[in-house]
Amino acid sequence: MAHKTADGQFEHAPISLEATPYPQQQYIRAVQLAPVFNTLVENISQQPEWLLETLAPVEGHDKFTSQLLDLMRDVMKSGGEKQHLHLGMHRSDYMLHQPPTAEGEATPPMGLLQVELNTI
Repeated sequence: MAHKTADGQFEHAPISLEATPYPQQQYIRAVQLAPVFNTLVENISQQPEWLLETLAPVEGHDKFTSQLLDLMRDVMKSGGEKQHLHLGMHRSDYMLHQPPTAEGEATPPMGLLQVELNTI
């Protein structure tokens, strides 16, 4: 499914028309990985100087990231956090991956590849 943008280009609309079966083993693995990624994101959020340094090369090329980093700097200049409670809402997007095989080789097990981690 696609729609036209203002400049006449077509853009894919992110939509699924029907559910896709998902292997239970990979689903369980994704559930097991969630706390690990949640902890990683929380730990990174507690190190703003490291995050600013790490994302500095991206800042000049991505307006959205630049705006987020400016907001973070403003918060840091105002004295930092005002409360000690944190709530993280995270969503990880995965795709199933079937590694290629040479002719005559056994098919390796299907795995997960994380393609996106969204946070609020």
